[in-house]
Amino acid sequence: MDANTKDILETVNFIKDNMATKEDLAELKNELSERIDTVEERLNNKIDGAEARLSQRIDGLGSRIDYELDKRKVLEVKVAKLEEKVGV
Repeated sequence: MDANTKDILETVNFIKDNMATKEDLAELKNELSERIDTVEERLNNKIDGAEARLSQRIDGLGSRIDYELDKRKVLEVKVAKLEEKVGV
């Protein structure tokens, strides 16, 4: 056997010993799919939690704004009555 043939056989045997099979690729695909699903679920949970906290804060701000507007209206009425009494 000449050197070229020997080198080719070594290369072919190396490729054969180290190549991925369809089954290997399918298994890897399943593993990656499971990991991606896990990461996606964790991200969705974090987003849902952040969204809920933000919604609560927005609701709280809305209530606070309504309260402050009511206070302002009461003050405006009081000032208007005082202006009437004073004659301004």
